[in-house]
Amino acid sequence: MSKDRLNVNFKTKFLAFMTVVLLLFFTGCYQENSTPALSPDIYRLEDYENNEVFDIEKVSLDKKLAQKSITYKFSYLSDGYEIKAYVSIPVFAVESRKPQKCLMFNRGGNAAIGGLSDTTTASISAECNRIVIASQYRGGGSDGVDEFGGDDINDVIKLIDLCQNHFKFIDMEDFCVAGVSRGGMMTYMAAR
Repeated sequence: MSKDRLNVNFKTKFLAFMTVVLLLFFTGCYQENSTPALSPDIYRLEDYENNEVFDIEKVSLDKKLAQKSITYKFSYLSDGYEIKAYVSIPVFAVESRKPQKCLMFNRGGNAAIGGLSDTTTASISAECNRIVIASQYRGGGSDGVDEFGGDDINDVIKLIDLCQNHFKFIDMEDFCVAGVSRGGMMTYMAAR
């Protein structure tokens, strides 16, 4: 066999192997939710307000997004700073009254550049049919100074903690984290 043919054969096998690995990796993100129904108020975000989660406000969305998801902005405490965040919940999830799969989205950019808008999490939620939660990080529309991967990683870790221990509507058995640009770095740092 020629060297070129061996190289093509190796590439083909390697791509097939990596496809299988990625499919196995992402399989956990697409599990069927068989959790029993809870209280009808599980998705009433105002009920989650306390000394750590506050200033909960429903966001007005355009008609197309409002048909697919309900979005709230809120603040939470991280290292004593008031951090702004968003959560978007698919309409079917509210109707199900069951905890649902969730994607934590870590935004890119720094300071105000790349900040979340009122529709960022709603658009992602509408596309992936998941609850989507995201932090503005300190210094990016929130209190504190943006450290681009310094102590602001605590804002991500604290939001994960709130998903696990505070927000009862999130199914932590089907919880994924993704990030874009700087958000990818924040995702990696949080996973370490």
